[in-house]
Amino acid sequence: MPQPRYSARAQDFGWLFLTAACWGPSFLFIKVAINGGMPPASIATIRVLLGTVAMVAVLYARGQRLPRDRETWLVMAPMGVFATAVPFLLFTWGEVHADSGLASILNGTTPIFTVLIAHLFLADEQLSARKGLGLFLGFLGIALTFSPKIGDAFAAVDGSTAPLWGLAAFLTAAACYGGSTVYARRRLMRLPPLMAPTLQLIIASAVMLPVTWWWDWPLTAAPTPTAWASVAFLAFVGTAAAYVAFYTVIARTSATFASLVTYLLPPVGIALGVLVLGEVVGWEEIVGCTLIITGVAVVSSRRAVEVPAADDGSEG
Repeated sequence: MPQPRYSARAQDFGWLFLTAACWGPSFLFIKVAINGGMPPASIATIRVLLGTVAMVAVLYARGQRLPRDRETWLVMAPMGVFATAVPFLLFTWGEVHADSGLASILNGTTPIFTVLIAHLFLADEQLSARKGLGLFLGFLGIALTFSPKIGDAFAAVDGSTAPLWGLAAFLTAAACYGGSTVYARRRLMRLPPLMAPTLQLIIASAVMLPVTWWWDWPLTAAPTPTAWASVAFLAFVGTAAAYVAFYTVIARTSATFASLVTYLLPPVGIALGVLVLGEVVGWEEIVGCTLIITGVAVVSSRRAVEVPAADDGSEG
């Protein structure tokens, strides 16, 4: 007897929420690792290295093998750098200076940057009135989210602008994700599921390891066991398991349906920051987050999302 249709749909939503549950806490665990004495570059690099090992294991368990042709690796190289290495380092460094909830909010601007960059580089992705409205709402939300930190910077007796630089790092990382998505649509060939993110992680590991060795090592402080556990979560759950869940959603449904995870990540990140870390979220951040999510919904409506051969950069 065939299964009821609603049962399959419930499973689709189950995989979607599982993806959000894997990605959403990433911002929290980055902050926990920082508070536990782990340097930011080390957090990002160890996360990627361990995530790479897990993804390669999953890939081989599914009977796939890494490509040997030079062209595939060269085409994937920009994704490894700008869709993983640079944004992971920026988000982690940014959380040294700003709250994890704000990281989750500004990570949600990725589709806004994708639309803007696509307008500049893709002839078939030009701005329309609808997309223009979405961009306006999104950037209005960004401005509102920044406004308390700008005020604090001007009011600070010592002239400290560190929180402002943290938000700028988050926003730059989101722009990298947006640009990487446009590159993926334009340049990447179709690859088997999980192949592209695995190659992306391998390339990112090769780039990040020497940077971190120069920046962080040797460690001047001993990170706490909690910090190490947080990095392990980021690697195995926030990276490897999140990719597997995300691509399962795409395989079961469509990229359009999978992109709904974008709306779930900011609320999850904000809630965890408040409940676990005691972060204070003002009305500006709440309204700004709402405007950003609304802007994303507007630019994404009535638009079939093309699945790139790599992740959409919607995680931290």
